[in-house]
Amino acid sequence: LAWLMVDAAAQLDWPGREDAYDGTTRDVATLYEFWLYFLLVRAFRDRLGMTPERDPLAKVDGALPFCCRADDGRLVINLRQREASFSRFRWQQDGGELRVHFFYNRSFGRKGVGERGSYSKTFRPDYTLVIIPNEFDQADWNAAERAAEKAGRIAYLHFDAKYRGENLPGLF
Repeated sequence: LAWLMVDAAAQLDWPGREDAYDGTTRDVATLYEFWLYFLLVRAFRDRLGMTPERDPLAKVDGALPFCCRADDGRLVINLRQREASFSRFRWQQDGGELRVHFFYNRSFGRKGVGERGSYSKTFRPDYTLVIIPNEFDQADWNAAERAAEKAGRIAYLHFDAKYRGENLPGLF
């Protein structure tokens, strides 16, 4: 069993591991964010019954798929701080079907109302869930999101532990 674990670890390509631990450095907050991403992906699959989608190793709208196989067979994990990663799922429930896109560190720039973004400042939440109806599904998930946005049939749920406020004493 130990040999299998060492062999599997040797085949794993994860450039983002240096963000959390390198030599004697241990960034506990980043390790926690990575661990939670793995945990949530597993919970979506095992607890909620979501079916993971397979994605090629290619960047789409500035994001790489969370986990995929390289052409040489290596397992590649694209989880890295300050870089967007995603996992996509199909979720069938009570005869209906949704597409769920789960992001780590996706940026949202300043945009107008009704457009993907922020009305005030650019922000990058730790995790973002994007939920769209199945009718908008297409091979290009970014185009699917844009079509759902245009129709007003999209939901964004952002999760971040570090909300900041400016001029807090002035608010009170």
